[in-house]
Amino acid sequence: MSKLIEGIPVSPFCQYAIDAGKSTWKFVLFIAVILVALVWFFLWNELAVLCSVVICVLAWYTRRAFELNEKMWLGINRKDHDVSTQLEEILKIFYAYSEQDIFSAGVAEHQFGSLWSPVYAQYFSGERGISADVSVFGSIGGLFAATGSLSGKVVGSVSPDSLSDLGAVIILQNELGQSVRVIIPHRQVAKQMLEKALLSFNEGDRTLRTLTSLRILRLSMYLPAKACATVTSALRVLDQIVALCGKPLDERALVKVYGQEVSPGVIMATALEIEGERGVFIPTGYFKKITDKLSEFLGSYRGDVKMLLDEQGPFAPKETQSAS
Repeated sequence: MSKLIEGIPVSPFCQYAIDAGKSTWKFVLFIAVILVALVWFFLWNELAVLCSVVICVLAWYTRRAFELNEKMWLGINRKDHDVSTQLEEILKIFYAYSEQDIFSAGVAEHQFGSLWSPVYAQYFSGERGISADVSVFGSIGGLFAATGSLSGKVVGSVSPDSLSDLGAVIILQNELGQSVRVIIPHRQVAKQMLEKALLSFNEGDRTLRTLTSLRILRLSMYLPAKACATVTSALRVLDQIVALCGKPLDERALVKVYGQEVSPGVIMATALEIEGERGVFIPTGYFKKITDKLSEFLGSYRGDVKMLLDEQGPFAPKETQSAS
């Protein structure tokens, strides 16, 4: 737990700077005491008194400098705290999203191709590393702009541990006879993607953490669970599509696919739609709302403590931000 000074938590970064100043002052005080003892041992009384007064005056001025230094760091910490508090308000906004709100945000990707007919489908589940695993790596370009790419890994087997964690591999074919393989990720992939997107705002944090970087870390711990809000309803859509594979080809409803081609002929789907019902597996529209808001507020800040020290980005004085 962070130490409180004047009711404000002190970041590990500022606490380290303050403690370093106090340690230096204790060392200076120790040296001053040694010097006073030496002058009284080697010099005459009048000269010893004069030297002792000079040493004490210098020590007092040094103490005053350390007090000003501590005041400076507390001022820096206060700016850091103000920004982290505003980030907390952003956390509250997006954490308050209901399942319907997240569903309504949709997905950031356009429809892939036209309409597709399901030919083959195979379920798989979560984190079991047995044979026939399916792995997908890719980026959904343009979603996060400067904040980085969206990526995930789907790993599973055909022997599920949890029915709610099911994903699937579906082979679809269009009217031209072209086929694609669509990967439907299980819910942990959506959580990992949102977590990675949030942590990208903190990737420059290589030293002791500031309150702002700690708040972003908290965002990445609590918000990703919301990425799974639409999975249950999406699985209902997935079941309908899988069930179509048991019908004659001319009786199968057509499917709309939303997602990103991660390798030739392989699509990581964020949503599927059949007969007007859409299932959102990765709510990238919700992700985009969060990252757009963070980008707007944080600017180019990515955990770089130098921006805090130089009063740049979200740490700039309010009048400066208003002018820009």
